[in-house]
Amino acid sequence: EGTRTSDGSIGPMHAGIIMLARRARVPIVPAALLGAYKVWPRHTSYPRPRPVIVSYDRPLQPEEWMALDDEAAIKLVRDRIVAMYERYREHPMLR
Repeated sequence: EGTRTSDGSIGPMHAGIIMLARRARVPIVPAALLGAYKVWPRHTSYPRPRPVIVSYDRPLQPEEWMALDDEAAIKLVRDRIVAMYERYREHPMLR
């Protein structure tokens, strides 16, 4: 995304990661930081101690996304990240 959102939701993603991965011909590893908004909301000056879950999905190999245009490749990565958020949304550590 490139920034913190004002409400903790997943914001729009930028094409920069796709551009870099295309040039380097490397896999893209979708990652999610769950609970990070509660640690440091945008309207606070300092972080607060709270649990955070860091989740990584299976790497997307270049052959899975290189033929896609930037918008479709970003959607693929974003969909994977959204799925991780859904999977862990009710985790007891994040309540």
